[in-house]
Amino acid sequence: MSVDTAIVAKIAALARIKLSENEVSAMVPELNGILA
Repeated sequence: MSVDTAIVAKIAALARIKLSENEVSAMVPELNGILA
């Protein structure tokens, strides 16, 4: 499963975490590394 910015934004919204676009972009490779 590959994580993209839309998935990170959805997770943040569900967790009620406000992330900037830069933070969302930074989280993509981090989550891909964790889930890989």
